Amino acid sequence: MDFYLAGRFSRQANLRLLRDEIVQNGHRCVASWLDVKETEEGIKDGNGYIREQTRRFSRADLQDVEMCDMFILCDDGYPSSGGRNVEFGYALALGKHIVRVGPASNIFTDALCDEEFDNWDDCISYLSCGFTF
Repeated sequence: MDFYLAGRFSRQANLRLLRDEIVQNGHRCVASWLDVKETEEGIKDGNGYIREQTRRFSRADLQDVEMCDMFILCDDGYPSSGGRNVEFGYALALGKHIVRVGPASNIFTDALCDEEFDNWDDCISYLSCGFTF
């Protein structure tokens, strides 16, 4: 199963570890943003975002969401800069199977996920048990 892992850019290193654990269970991650080397500060200039770079990253993220079978949202209950919420909405519009890990950060992630887990251990256990959707 191909999965997309969405979360805060600032949590990229932690999410790479979780991705690797899920991949060990025989799944394939299509979230290329997890391997982007630029820091969040490197994406911005003094006046805001560098348009060409953010367009490239944004398009790549949405293409990755299109390729996934399952969209996994790493939610921490706090509002974000918006990227993961846009990706969530896109996955929802595409009819992807959506899994949320952690507390919901808004009414949409609270009400519209197919599966919800309080922690990563439970999610990874679910992914290793031959689930169907």
